[in-house]
Amino acid sequence: MLRELWRALTQPFRQTPQPLPNFTVVITAQCHDQLAEQLRESIQQGYEGIVYFVGLTTGFTTLALAAMSPEVSATPGSVDVSAPELGKIIRFASLSGLQVVGQLHTHPCGAYHSDGDLAGMRIRHLGYCSVVVPNYGAQLPSLQDAHILMWTREGFQEVDQPIMIFEGPEA
Repeated sequence: MLRELWRALTQPFRQTPQPLPNFTVVITAQCHDQLAEQLRESIQQGYEGIVYFVGLTTGFTTLALAAMSPEVSATPGSVDVSAPELGKIIRFASLSGLQVVGQLHTHPCGAYHSDGDLAGMRIRHLGYCSVVVPNYGAQLPSLQDAHILMWTREGFQEVDQPIMIFEGPEA
């Protein structure tokens, strides 16, 4: 089923002779619905929070199938994930035949990637996306004000188009 979904999302790009579009981040509706719940505690406490996306990527199109929240050390101005906690998520993804394809974390005010965010990012592979939302994620599930970066051969690049929510096939 996952392979069929992946083929459905990437097939249009294979059939068209035009160059691939700019970087695209797609999350399933189920993954989208998980965000506010998994960040609920950090939103209520006024602390930064983080979830990791598990899914697939072509390097241009990243598909997040699920969001996973690790145990963190957080304050109003920072969030840190220990190596063992990150390892649990990587192991789950690997055993599921998937990858850790991105992260979403919250900031107290604006949506931007700070120098600390970039330096502290432990996963970097083609198609890995990083999403920052403002106001500790209080506006979730809305991703309207998100700042999105994707790892490329040249380092992190901004993703110009908004995150697409994949609702699934129409009945």
